[in-house]
Amino acid sequence: MKEMTREEAVRFGEDGIWKKLSPAERAWMQLYQPCICMPLDVIYEAMQAFFGRPVYSHEMWLDAMASLRREATEHRRVSFSEVLEKIPPEKRIVMLK
Repeated sequence: MKEMTREEAVRFGEDGIWKKLSPAERAWMQLYQPCICMPLDVIYEAMQAFFGRPVYSHEMWLDAMASLRREATEHRRVSFSEVLEKIPPEKRIVMLK
């Protein structure tokens, strides 16, 4: 995922683009961005829903984010069905080899 510049993160937040994402997608997005790109209350809500536990502010500092990223990749992932649900049924094409 491309890191957003400060300006891109501000625009992403102000334009409300994050509203189209599920809580899991919001958590993934913020985990890999050095700049805050959505309101803090939304980030906390998304992180807590994603990890299934309280996520404290000290865990979201840049140095501590590595442990959250590790926890995310080891324990939880956005499932294929969650991603598929974002695609309108008439646009879904599944190819099997």
